Amino acid sequence: MAYEKKDLSFAIFKNKNMKNDKSPTLTGYVVVNNEEYWLNGFTGTDKNGDKYISGSLKPKEPPVNRRQEVASVDLEEDSIPF
Repeated sequence: MAYEKKDLSFAIFKNKNMKNDKSPTLTGYVVVNNEEYWLNGFTGTDKNGDKYISGSLKPKEPPVNRRQEVASVDLEEDSIPF
């Protein structure tokens, strides 16, 4: 049975393709409000010796350019009320 992506869920895996020291140690994805995000996780150790994971999210889909949407509206002279 294949894994089904559900809202408010995530999957995270060990990064097997680390290119340098700044590459994330963990990678995966998160689903929030039915939108998917890439997840980058970094493991570390705090000053007390406790291990932790920090991370960041980036949208999988590029944001929609609202200016292009508005610019593409076709206005005919008859539709202008003045």
